[in-house]
Amino acid sequence: MKSKITNRQVTWIAILSAGLIAIGAVIYIYGSKSNAESYMPFLKYSNWTKIRNQLNNLNLDFEKVSNPSKLPNQWFQWGHPSFVLSTDSQQRHSGKYSVRIEPGPDAQPGEFGCVARSIPVSFRGKNVTVKAFIKVKNNDQPIGLLARIDANGKTTAFDNMMQKDIKGTGEWQEYSVTIPLPTESETIYIGAIFKGVGCLWVDDFQVLIDGKDISQVKIKNRNKTPKNVRHDNAMVKQIKSLRKALNGQKQPTADILGFESLSTDKTLPDNWFLWTTSQKYSVTIDNEEKHSGKYSVKIESYHDSKPNVFGCIATGIPAMYKGDSITVRAFMKAKDNDMPIGLLLRIDGKDKVLQFDNMIGKDLKGTEEWTEYSVTLPLPKNAEAIYIGAILVGKGQLWADDFSLSIDGKDISQAKTK
Repeated sequence: MKSKITNRQVTWIAILSAGLIAIGAVIYIYGSKSNAESYMPFLKYSNWTKIRNQLNNLNLDFEKVSNPSKLPNQWFQWGHPSFVLSTDSQQRHSGKYSVRIEPGPDAQPGEFGCVARSIPVSFRGKNVTVKAFIKVKNNDQPIGLLARIDANGKTTAFDNMMQKDIKGTGEWQEYSVTIPLPTESETIYIGAIFKGVGCLWVDDFQVLIDGKDISQVKIKNRNKTPKNVRHDNAMVKQIKSLRKALNGQKQPTADILGFESLSTDKTLPDNWFLWTTSQKYSVTIDNEEKHSGKYSVKIESYHDSKPNVFGCIATGIPAMYKGDSITVRAFMKAKDNDMPIGLLLRIDGKDKVLQFDNMIGKDLKGTEEWTEYSVTLPLPKNAEAIYIGAILVGKGQLWADDFSLSIDGKDISQAKTK
C-alpha cells in the first residue's frame, strides 16, 4: 500500500511540476513581451530628447571653441576662400569669443565671406527670425545677416539684409531678419556675410520661431519612432529635383570637373552640390590644398561616427553617351578619417538605380596625400542620369580635385552621343 501511494504521489507531483513549468513559461514569455513594449515610450521620448538637446546646444554665442585657430564648433565658412574667417577673443559683444571676417590679399570684387551654420527643421512654426550683434569697420560694401530655408533641394525663403545698405564703421548693434517658414522646410541656414574691404565681427546669434526662442519650440512628430532610411531613399527628393535640372544640360567641361568654374555668387563650384544625410558636414571651396589649378573642394566633419551618415560633393549629367562602360577618376586627399572615404559613381534609369559603386568597400581611411582613384561600371542602354562625387563618412577631412570621365576608355568629350 505504501508503495502504491508513493507512486501516485510521484505521478501527481510530476503532473503538477509540468503544469507549473508551463505556466511559468507562459508568464515569462508574455511578461517579457509586455516588458519590452513598455520600453517603447522611452525610446520615442529619447528621440524627442535628442532633438531637444540639439536645439539647446546650437552654439549661437560662439562660446564652444575646441580649437581657437579655427571657427567655433558647429560653424563653417561659406562663400569664397579668399576671405579670412577667425575666432576672435579680443573684440566680442559678450562672453569669450566672436567671429571676425575680412578679405584676404587675393579677394576679388564681387566675392564674399560668410560664417554660417545649418539647423534641421524638426519643429513647427510659420516664420523664423534670426538676430545677431554685428560690429563693422571701414566697410565699403553692405554687410548682411543671413536667413535661408531649403526644401527638396531648393531654396524656399531667403534674406541677407543687403538691401538695407549697411556699411561704414559702427559699434556693436543688433540686427534681425525674418522670413516665412514653409511647412515642407528641411534646413535653416543662418550666418553673417561680408563683402568688399574692411572688417566685420559678429556675435550672439539668436533664432526665434514665431517670436519664441528655438529652444522652446514644439517639435514635429514627437511620438514617432525614427525609421532606418536607406542611403538612396534619403536622397530621393533631391534626386528628383536634380533630374529636372539635368534636362538640356550640356556635357561637363574640364573646368567644371576640376572645380575651376566658380561664379561669384556661388558657395560651391558651378554645377556641383552638397549631398548628405546629416547637417553636421561642411563643404567648402579650398584655394590652399589642391591637386592642380586654383581650387579643390573640402569636406569636413567632427560629429560622432555613424555608418550611414556621410557628406558628399556631387554633380549630375545626362546619360546621353553610347558605350559599354563608364569610368570616373578623381584625386583625393584624406586627413584623420576614422571611416572609409569613397569615390561615387551612380547610374539611374527612369525610376530606379541601375548601377552603383562608392568604393567604400575598399576601406580607405586614415591620412593620405593626393592619390588618384577610379571606379568603373557598366553603362546600361536605358540609363538616363549619371552622378559622380566624393564621399566622407564619419569624422575627418577629405579634399577632392580633378575629376574626369571616360566612356570605354575614351575621354567623355570625345565619346559618341545617343
